[in-house]
Amino acid sequence: MTSVPEPVTQDPLALARRLNTERSPRIIREALPADQRAKFDDQYRKALAEAAEVYDLTGVHTLIERWLGVAMLHATGRYEAIMATVEAVRAGEVAVAPVDVGRLRALADERG
Repeated sequence: MTSVPEPVTQDPLALARRLNTERSPRIIREALPADQRAKFDDQYRKALAEAAEVYDLTGVHTLIERWLGVAMLHATGRYEAIMATVEAVRAGEVAVAPVDVGRLRALADERG
């Protein structure tokens, strides 16, 4: 078995562009921090093993799409910004206004 390549540090904007164009497990893994990279590796290997058993790549494609979003958030720095906001809300430093979910759905339906 070959070893997993270590990520290559690069410009975040270039990494985000590569994520948009390549959409490969290798580039997704490269965009993730070490703690999430290990989780991705585990889930990816399990999805590949299952795909080999059932001759269906649907689970692999679903996993790649899910992790692509996470990788994009990390590559652009948005993940850290979101988590900082979450922590501020939890600490009571930021007030969160109630959201009318029904109204949001109606707006979404209007916009198609």
